Amino acid sequence: MGKVSIATGAASVVVTHPLVNSTSKVVAQVSQASADGTLLRVERVTPAAGSFTITGTANATADTEVAWEIVALNVT
Repeated sequence: MGKVSIATGAASVVVTHPLVNSTSKVVAQVSQASADGTLLRVERVTPAAGSFTITGTANATADTEVAWEIVALNVT
């Protein structure tokens, strides 16, 4: 688990983790008291080999903190 920031002007961020693969389960949510006015919530999390992408609902107008947790790594 961890926290990452979606930068002003962006709608997504890539988090690298060596044990994540395309079938891993990752959950994420906006985790700050006064969230950005446009990026209100996480729309999707897309896992891939060695990373996952967190995508919000819109481009952020301010840096937006997102908390994430890997639920299942599905290591083979």
